[in-house]
Amino acid sequence: MLIFSLFMRVELIEINDKNVELSRELASLNEENRRLRIEYEFAQNLDVLERNARNRLWMQSSLQRREQAIDTEPEDKAVVIDNG
Repeated sequence: MLIFSLFMRVELIEINDKNVELSRELASLNEENRRLRIEYEFAQNLDVLERNARNRLWMQSSLQRREQAIDTEPEDKAVVIDNG
């Protein structure tokens, strides 16, 4: 029974060591992923993004916007009655 307990403890220690190693690897990969995302954001060409937004999504620049008046007739009215 003592030998079985020792083998189980050795196996548990091996699994724990592997878990620690994988945790470190995960932290390293998360840091690399964060760094690559930042590089990707800086690598994007803003002119291409703007052109795609205009041509594909029909968006316009905030500098090109102009005010438009919408003429609506007031059909609904609210009446406040004070009973006090």
